[in-house]
Amino acid sequence: MLVIWPQQTTADNDPPRLQGILLPDMVSIGDNVVATCALRGGSKPIKFKWSKDDQDMKKMSNVVVENSNDYSLLTISSATRENMGNYTCSVENKFGKDQSSSNLVIKAPPSWLERPQDVKTSEDKSASLFCSAFGYPKPTISWTKDGNNSKIVFELLLFNAYIKE
Repeated sequence: MLVIWPQQTTADNDPPRLQGILLPDMVSIGDNVVATCALRGGSKPIKFKWSKDDQDMKKMSNVVVENSNDYSLLTISSATRENMGNYTCSVENKFGKDQSSSNLVIKAPPSWLERPQDVKTSEDKSASLFCSAFGYPKPTISWTKDGNNSKIVFELLLFNAYIKE
């Protein structure tokens, strides 16, 4: 990949200024992603740093960062749902710092985070059923009873529901 950013000349005591982050708007699970953070100006030496959702990314095993004098590349190998979030590139020198952020959205088919479990109760008792799913776009969860679409009465959206016979 060839990325060309205009470089401005700077004095010997200028704080760094970023051009911004070049990051795809949306990728799919399994895609390789390259984000570029380019320096627009500032006195050298400079230091680049990346974070995701305001957290250090050292624990992310599929992320590699390569720094040069004028830019930093963040490469994600085989993107997972854990890679979705807000990425921030920071640059610093002894005269100041600058940062830029961009959001990475990952298209993903629905998958269970918590599967619903069978619950037994008597007719005069209530029962609570829980489930949680991940996906992008956000999955729609539908409830059925005995495999049939029964009339479901909702309380508090989809978080609490009961079947009316």
